[in-house]
Amino acid sequence: MIKPVSKTLAWLILLLICAPVYSQELTIDALENRLKEAETQEERIDLLKELAFELKTNDPEKALLYARESLYQSGKIGDDHGRAEAHHTIGLINRYQGDYDEALDHFLKALEIRKRINDEIGLARSYNNIGQISDIQGNLAQALDFYRKSLDLRTNIKDSVGMVYSYISIGEIYEKQDDFEAAISSFADALILAKKIEDKKGQAFSHAKMGNLFWRMHMFENSRSHYEDGLAISQQLQSKYDISLNDIGLARIFIQEKNFEKAQPLLEEGLQLSMETGTLENIRDAYLGLSQNYQLKKDYRQAFHYQGLYTQIKDSLFNQNKSESISAIQGRHELETKEHEIEELRKNQNINRLRNFSMLGITAGVFLLVILVVIYYRYRIQTQTNLKLSAQKKEIESKNHELEMSNRELEDFAHAVSHDLKQPLRTIGSYTGLLQKRYGNLLGEEGEEYVEFIRGGVFRLHTLLSDLLVYSNVGETDSFDQEVNMNDLMRSVKVNLDQQIVETQARISFGEMPTIKGNYSALLQLFQNLISNGMKFQPSGRIPEVMVSFYRQNEYNRFEVKDNGIGISPEYQEKIFKAFQRLHTQEEYPGTGIGLAICQKVVHLHGGEISVFSSQGNGSTFIVDLPVDYKVGTKK
Repeated sequence: MIKPVSKTLAWLILLLICAPVYSQELTIDALENRLKEAETQEERIDLLKELAFELKTNDPEKALLYARESLYQSGKIGDDHGRAEAHHTIGLINRYQGDYDEALDHFLKALEIRKRINDEIGLARSYNNIGQISDIQGNLAQALDFYRKSLDLRTNIKDSVGMVYSYISIGEIYEKQDDFEAAISSFADALILAKKIEDKKGQAFSHAKMGNLFWRMHMFENSRSHYEDGLAISQQLQSKYDISLNDIGLARIFIQEKNFEKAQPLLEEGLQLSMETGTLENIRDAYLGLSQNYQLKKDYRQAFHYQGLYTQIKDSLFNQNKSESISAIQGRHELETKEHEIEELRKNQNINRLRNFSMLGITAGVFLLVILVVIYYRYRIQTQTNLKLSAQKKEIESKNHELEMSNRELEDFAHAVSHDLKQPLRTIGSYTGLLQKRYGNLLGEEGEEYVEFIRGGVFRLHTLLSDLLVYSNVGETDSFDQEVNMNDLMRSVKVNLDQQIVETQARISFGEMPTIKGNYSALLQLFQNLISNGMKFQPSGRIPEVMVSFYRQNEYNRFEVKDNGIGISPEYQEKIFKAFQRLHTQEEYPGTGIGLAICQKVVHLHGGEISVFSSQGNGSTFIVDLPVDYKVGTKK
């Protein structure tokens, strides 16, 4: 029988649990009291900066107020180091709250100042955080470059704490590139170094990242061990961000084990702490975990509710229409930097002019000399500017040529790969059929199922390679000035699609068509793909109807291919023209995702544009604009 815990022991346990929270509150209170008593502006700026950094995850709104006040006060006294630190902290707060554009804007402002004052520690932090934004926007190569710059600087200046986070960041990139061996090595370096320097926060974060990685590798026991260690450390620190990170990770393990009772409180705590810190990525993961857990509990109403919240926050985090690219924001900052340099130059020029004008009263000769100097100076600047512009023009022309050659080589490579891979694929299909024929009675029901999986995969890959070959061959011929009778072409399309028309009982119609200039084979492929898609993407039981119409639109021949199919949501209407972009599973609608990419390539080769007008459930109208006065060599 277990004896009850004594009152003294109970109070002691409670004290141990609450001590870190109380300690942190004391720290914040002490800093705020010191801020009230600060005697100098410099001391006040340091305290504002420290308070903002301490509160950045646990109370982001208050942290933002302190950081902005620090930025304002630093600007008043011309403290560049303080301004850089304030911009950096504001960027961190925005980063945790999912406002990546605003975060990047402040990170780049901090970077610009730190370069000017040669702040190596600050530069390392800037590179690391700009790398995070590149990572979020999917530019992994650029992110890895920034992270390595940060690690090199931190290694040179022996910034051990910073090195921990650089190792973690580099490991995250390797993980996203599916280089698990390199990711494990990088995370392990971070954890070993964090333990060596007794950096508890670094340890908690490293454990969470190791837990995520082992989870992806299906090494669940290793994953559980790291999450538990990370949770224990982060609870000691009372770091809301790290607690939520390890809570949600450990809950995933319990969900995988179908232990929803243990997963539920972890997910609820992780969601609560994530909301308090405003960390959108953790909120998103908590919503997903809760949806999966309620599915285990067969509470489908709640599961659907949290799945909807997960989808909303996921879309808000990755809404490319609302997010500037990193290159655009960097370009803006580079322009602002140049404008600042020009302004400084203008100020210097104005000072020189004032001095020159002050000497006008001395002698007329000095005045003439000044005028000649100014004229010569301007002539020299104009000459240098013209030379630079000429060099830039040549460089752009050279880059365009290199890009054209690179695209050509890529198309040749795609053609070769798609062609050469078909032979080993046929071999796999043949031997799979032979295996089924000779040893089918020994395979059993499960073995037969595996064989069918292989044959299905071979078929899909063969189709994919065939479509890729078609894509790479589009535009191979230079004969783009043929007289193409579009009435004859439409009849050929119907003949080619006869089997699909019969199977679906589709009704295909087209009005009077013109004769235009172009490449017959490419245009045939274009309209065949569009009409075939109109028949394929239909709700179950509906008879497809596809109508092709033509009319003259200013300087363009406009063709419209209208169907009564399932339609396309507005957010996907640009993505569908990219290769391999599929909106449905193979089981719903089979295909390779290359058909519309072929259509776009054909239209661009004819100097035209293709777009779609559609809404979910209301059919689609594909609009093809081809120039009336098409000239060979104007292909896009």
